[in-house]
Amino acid sequence: MRARAVVVISTQGTTAATISAARPSAPVIAVSGCARTCRRMSLMWGMIPHQVEAVGSENPNHIARRAARDLGLAASGEYIVMVRGFHADPAWNSPSITLLQV
Repeated sequence: MRARAVVVISTQGTTAATISAARPSAPVIAVSGCARTCRRMSLMWGMIPHQVEAVGSENPNHIARRAARDLGLAASGEYIVMVRGFHADPAWNSPSITLLQV
């Protein structure tokens, strides 16, 4: 699909850490509503932290598309991959990977 970016939505940084460990070739946008989490994610390999206050209250697909456009990593008609749902406690894991067209 040649995704232009991977958008990670993470509240505590666990999903971002998981994706960072995989070292994807596409740029990774790490979206969180928490400034502290964004600072932590800035230390992870390949992460571009992006704080969005609407995380948790707005449709995550819209957040991912807007983040990719705002940072100039994807234009209309291009594809991005959204990843979310990893948790520090494996019992709470519910990961999802979604291919989105911007």
